[in-house]
Amino acid sequence: MPRIRHGVVMLAALLVTGCSSGVGAASPAPSPRASAPASVSPPSSSPSLPPSLSQSARPSGGQAERTLAAMSLRDKVAQLFTIVVWGQKAGAASKENEARYGVATPAQVVEKFRPGGVILFDWAGNVSGASQVAALTTGLREAAARSGEARS
Repeated sequence: MPRIRHGVVMLAALLVTGCSSGVGAASPAPSPRASAPASVSPPSSSPSLPPSLSQSARPSGGQAERTLAAMSLRDKVAQLFTIVVWGQKAGAASKENEARYGVATPAQVVEKFRPGGVILFDWAGNVSGASQVAALTTGLREAAARSGEARS
């Protein structure tokens, strides 16, 4: 396996997915010959949404809506954070996790704080090979699922 450049691994599947569907993708630069609109109206207090995003077009009671409704404010805020954990295995204790988060293992960090994401770094002992990273991320996903079931 090639050495990871700068020792950093970041899982960004959501960003890639979002960009491929147009969300977050850069818009093309305007043509130099494009003319400005004749008049520009000030933005309204409630911008109109495209039909695909309007309330009436959304399916009601989908899994995302049910999940969001079941989340506490603390869990919603926690989803805004991406954190670093230390260790090669989800269940391996690390003094660094203990010092920073008050729990020993990466899995316990995820269960306790329920972050929106985890960043893996070579310097945090997270990256030694593809199978190790796969096992670590699988263990972290299982910890997140367990903590979700415990709070439901």
